[in-house]
Amino acid sequence: MLRMSLFPETPGTLLRKIADLQAGDDAAVWADFVERYLPAVRAFIRLNGAPENEQDDLVQEVFVKLVGILRTSRYDAAKARFRTYLATLMRNLLVDYFRQIRSRETAVNGAEQMTPLPELGSDPGHLLDVTWRLAIHQAAVDHVLNVSLLAAQSKDIYRAYVLEAQDIGAVARRFHVSRNTVSKIKMRVNQMIAAIEASYGE
Repeated sequence: MLRMSLFPETPGTLLRKIADLQAGDDAAVWADFVERYLPAVRAFIRLNGAPENEQDDLVQEVFVKLVGILRTSRYDAAKARFRTYLATLMRNLLVDYFRQIRSRETAVNGAEQMTPLPELGSDPGHLLDVTWRLAIHQAAVDHVLNVSLLAAQSKDIYRAYVLEAQDIGAVARRFHVSRNTVSKIKMRVNQMIAAIEASYGE
């Protein structure tokens, strides 16, 4: 069974609680928020080309910025969905990060030897939405296959059949199950992944 406690409350409820926090309040509300969004934020940073050795610092910077924004009520839900707002914040942070890299390389190597940097696009709207959905999906898949209480064999079957695109007959023979069992496991895991994706809301 999926351990849904990873995503205990709706985003709106958490946002309201964070906005109402006063100095010295229990940090549990903020911890719930970080627990909900950390996998997707990490995936978004990775998908947009940040070097592996810099990803943790960039993820931390995202949450540091969010502390100030949510504590001072600078996020207006009437103007943008939180997903879009957060993705825009991350995109802007990455733009600044890559600009700093470009400036350092220009100073050291000259313009002709600069490393090509990821293209984040001038219009964040559609690209951000697609990338955010992919980040959420990857976070959900990671949770189901690495954290949830789903049986280990079911996880391995899903990896082989869906993620590695192995033939259903070969997967059935490898794990000594029927083709129907493989199909049912695929359907069950996909439902678990969809439930996690839905828990992020709009």
